[in-house]
Amino acid sequence: MVNKKVRNLESTDTCIICNQEKGDTAHALCRCPHARNLLSAMFNAGNISLDVEKSRVGNEWLFDMLEQLPAHEHEMFLMTLWRNWHVRNEITHDKASPPLEVSKRFVESYIATLFQIKESPLKDVEKGKSVASLSVTGRVRDRASDDHRVPNPVLHWVKPQVGWMKLNVDGSFDAALCKGGIGMVLRDSSGNTIFASCKPLNRCTGALESELRACVEGLNLVLHWTLLPILVETDCMSVVQLLNDGERDRSELANIVHEAKRLLAGTRRILVSKIHRSQNSVSHLLANRAKVDSVSGVWLEGSCNFILRLVREDILRE
Repeated sequence: MVNKKVRNLESTDTCIICNQEKGDTAHALCRCPHARNLLSAMFNAGNISLDVEKSRVGNEWLFDMLEQLPAHEHEMFLMTLWRNWHVRNEITHDKASPPLEVSKRFVESYIATLFQIKESPLKDVEKGKSVASLSVTGRVRDRASDDHRVPNPVLHWVKPQVGWMKLNVDGSFDAALCKGGIGMVLRDSSGNTIFASCKPLNRCTGALESELRACVEGLNLVLHWTLLPILVETDCMSVVQLLNDGERDRSELANIVHEAKRLLAGTRRILVSKIHRSQNSVSHLLANRAKVDSVSGVWLEGSCNFILRLVREDILRE
């Protein structure tokens, strides 16, 4: 519904099934009542180890959730999302919604069959002459007995060492609208916020451009706000490679890369490193707020209210 509203195909972006909130992809697959109920049923049955109801759903919700799940649960989780989309289509086209237990058993059976084919590809599953081994069904159903079913640890933001400042930058891009947003936050070795900033990009060619422009904007700001060495962190590996590459860039983004390198080439000690997206949540929120709501500004110390909770979480988890 959100996409249709943007394209002026609908007058509202509210979900037409539950009429509770914006009908974006995360809502359709996770938060709409029928979707939430199936995910909860799969969690309660031990098929997935992530309780979606207790998970924060952001713009990169799918990647964030997959990272919290062990690899062998990815198929079950993605198949559940696919089933939620199927049920949503049925309801949208005025068809009866399949019972919850039917959807749950369908997903379990489908994944069990896939595991069976993977384990014994020469057996004729279609004729029903092969029974999935206990190891396969156990891998699907009994996470408590499997030592490998430990969710991947979530990495958190780390304070810079004493005598350094840390600048986290992030870019966000909307391919449908060809626009984006950038976010930057500077913090000291105690985790205190020196400044936070975000800015919309009314014209943007891609995600990499938004990430690079976040670096340039962040460096321009930070060089005026501290005399200490600076550690710049981004969750985009391409940015790190471009800025650390001694060769002259000749791509369509060469001017932005050149400007970033010029800012890095001064007398100040500045290091650029790659981090995980879960360690970049504050600048990520800033970038998305700029992209979605066209928010622009620079907030000193702790005056940016909409990032306060994430900043506190970063300090407590560190």
